Amino acid sequence: VTNIFTETLMDIYRTAHSFVMRYGRDAPPKACKRTNELLRRHDFSGSITWFRIVTVIYEILILELREKAHVH
Repeated sequence: VTNIFTETLMDIYRTAHSFVMRYGRDAPPKACKRTNELLRRHDFSGSITWFRIVTVIYEILILELREKAHVH
């Protein structure tokens, strides 16, 4: 069981970034799937951590879209 208090912000950003690099636009649903798996196992602290990762994934993707829109 993951303890939400041991997860650092840097760990969350690192994981989100690696998901975006690996899965691109498919990163949010893949991370949501992981969140749901943890919820089904009643790992609430782990699911909270993955919810935070999903949020950061969306932030990263939105920033990438803004940068692409600004360049073109």
